[in-house]
Amino acid sequence: MRVDQQNFLYWANFTIGNPPQRLSAEIDTGNSDLLVLTNEIETCKEKGCLGGIFNPEKSNTFEWSDEQVSGAFRIGESWEGVYANDTFTLGSSTLDSFQFIGVTEFNATSAGILSIFGVGIYTLEHAEIKYPNLPYALADAGEINTPAFSLWLNNQTHGKFLFGGVKKAKYTGPLVTYPVAVDNENDLRDRDLVVMTGFETTSDGKTSDLEFEPRPVLLDSGTIQSRLTLNMTLHLIETMKVSMDEKLGAVAPCNTSSKETLDFTAQVKSGVDGVAYCKVVYYEDATDIILGDDFLRCAYVVYDWANMEISLAQYHSEEAEDEILEIMRDVPGASTAATGVPRRYLKYDQFAESAGTAISRELPTVTVTPLSTVTGSVTGSAAPSSTAAEAGDDEDNGAAGNVPANMVYMMLVVFISNVVTLA
Repeated sequence: MRVDQQNFLYWANFTIGNPPQRLSAEIDTGNSDLLVLTNEIETCKEKGCLGGIFNPEKSNTFEWSDEQVSGAFRIGESWEGVYANDTFTLGSSTLDSFQFIGVTEFNATSAGILSIFGVGIYTLEHAEIKYPNLPYALADAGEINTPAFSLWLNNQTHGKFLFGGVKKAKYTGPLVTYPVAVDNENDLRDRDLVVMTGFETTSDGKTSDLEFEPRPVLLDSGTIQSRLTLNMTLHLIETMKVSMDEKLGAVAPCNTSSKETLDFTAQVKSGVDGVAYCKVVYYEDATDIILGDDFLRCAYVVYDWANMEISLAQYHSEEAEDEILEIMRDVPGASTAATGVPRRYLKYDQFAESAGTAISRELPTVTVTPLSTVTGSVTGSAAPSSTAAEAGDDEDNGAAGNVPANMVYMMLVVFISNVVTLA
């Protein structure tokens, strides 16, 4: 029985430069810049890097700016780069002089060095003077009506983006709209946060609620496994079929017949629920909540940056009559959450008190053994390349143009590694 499939990275395929160089990047709703690996990164020169590397010297339209920037990820990796402009193509849509970060240094192992396809709110950009990132640039160019897009991570092999539109066949039940929550660290709406007002577990038909203070949660496609606070994790372990593995810690069954679910509530119980889980990711010091790819695979999400709103529905995996609707001003078919956002809620990273402080070691024990380790394996329309694409290689870049006007379709593919199973 499969327990955990870690390190799923959803990739977007695109080209940069003239002649175009074909590249892939991890899609990230929690990041606002497009970070592109360049041939100045020493590790990529020696060993190649996932998704390919960009050679500015082979592009006739490339321009460096004077603005140097740097950043870091939660896991300790860091990078340095310079803002640049060049021709960018996604499917049939081409943006001239599109702004991105050319990464020149990356402090990580070669397996962790990759380009980042940021589509978050532009206010989170590293630039001193903010600029139109991809959703806004597509709208400014008339490719879509407004900076908004739908995301559905169909399964563990591929997902899809629809810039400027909603695909009704891919969700079931109500599509409920929530305002982007203010990040009360800086009083800005600069991250894709929604206020969660409840958390409960269901096991064999029995539902158990956690006493929960409203707080913002981050919906982040760049995070593989959701991050829960300590009190949420302890509640999950106390109320569900969790076992202990000597090396991995808390684990739980994630087969499709499992009757265990996590229910996340945002204002009203018509949001996304019934989220199946696998490995229990436990962070003793967690003070923030991130709902990552494991949550998003069960959800249909519309990010509407023009109105600073996020709409959520249950993902619909069955075949259904297709209907694609353009987003004009508001998200078509969506309804506003009836009760609105609580006036007072915890900060995004504020500590939540818990009655417990550690996972009980009296849980049933199991042994987890490796099933396989796959490096660079991709199921989808195209595999991320391990070295730089040759200039002029403008093959299919993973986006399809067969949609109504003012919309851009993008196929995502997945890089998989570290699959384990219960013995």
